[in-house]
Amino acid sequence: MELTSFWTPFEKVYRRTKQTFQKKGYVISEDEKNPGVMVARRKATLLYAAMNLEIVITKIDESSCSISITSNAGKHWFDNASKRNRQLEGQYIAMITTRI
Repeated sequence: MELTSFWTPFEKVYRRTKQTFQKKGYVISEDEKNPGVMVARRKATLLYAAMNLEIVITKIDESSCSISITSNAGKHWFDNASKRNRQLEGQYIAMITTRI
């Protein structure tokens, strides 16, 4: 799990995070009871492993929030993503940081 904080309102971070993963081809499912919790899924292809990401955005106050990402890549013949889950989480955090 990777965790970072932003000095940005919750709504903006949530919206940008969702847009970023949708542009990368992930299907987003949200938890209606817990705003800020979403699961991003990508199916396996010939070259890429299946990926499940749990994204939790927590509101700290009116102008800041934190985001944590936990990845769970499936086993794949070509893509060794399951062996580098921790590295992938950091890459996703960096990808979101550049969009916010």
